Amino acid sequence: YAFDLTGKGVHVYVLDSGIVATHPEFAGRANLAYQVQSARLYGHGSHVAGLIGGLQVGVAKEATVHGVRVLGCDDTSNSDVVEAIDWVVRNAQRPAVINMSLGPRPQPNGQYQRVRSIDDAIARAIAANIPVIVAAGNDNLNACSGSPAGSPGAIVVGATSPNDTRAAFSNFGPCLTLFAPGDGIVSASNRPGPNGAAVGGYATFRGTSQAAPLVAGVVAQMLQANPELKPADIAAQLRSLASPDVVGDPRGSPN
Repeated sequence: YAFDLTGKGVHVYVLDSGIVATHPEFAGRANLAYQVQSARLYGHGSHVAGLIGGLQVGVAKEATVHGVRVLGCDDTSNSDVVEAIDWVVRNAQRPAVINMSLGPRPQPNGQYQRVRSIDDAIARAIAANIPVIVAAGNDNLNACSGSPAGSPGAIVVGATSPNDTRAAFSNFGPCLTLFAPGDGIVSASNRPGPNGAAVGGYATFRGTSQAAPLVAGVVAQMLQANPELKPADIAAQLRSLASPDVVGDPRGSPN
């Protein structure tokens, strides 16, 4: 994290539930760019987007955040995720970043399932020089057996607790790129603001959904400094910048 870099000129596509674009945190830098799902939920997506580009709570305080609504009342489907990724690949303003604070549900056997179509869509984004930041998931399982966390080339983020231990809910595994804070995280919400304002509220969430956008904000800063960076170079730089051997109980994840 570099305070003198703001992500200005970088476009972050938030595949989530949508964004309350009028929230003061975004200062006119947020929009709903594309809808795969029509349900107007906003809360999760606004929280995630705020951590990326919010004026007060965000990492990249001048990045543009584009909502791509892929989460609905019945969660999402693999085909919805693929459609959203491919839309970004075709339409993104550059330099671009994708944040995916979403993941699979465990199968009846308690494990995840890899999804070839999602793996292939992420590969297309990476081939188009769009880094893809993915939440590791919140089931205390090996993230690498499922998609998108196990998708080759994705930048996969686990969550830590305030004492720098892997959060009890955070998935783990060798496919993780790094950990970031994910417990007790304050960001924008779809709640009313102060003094009766229709928007402008905040909420405290926990999850790898919160850890991933903090890293996406750092990636936006990196692309502001060097828009020509490739996704593999970004992943390597993140690993080199991260503090080594800090996270307690990494369960075989890079540390």
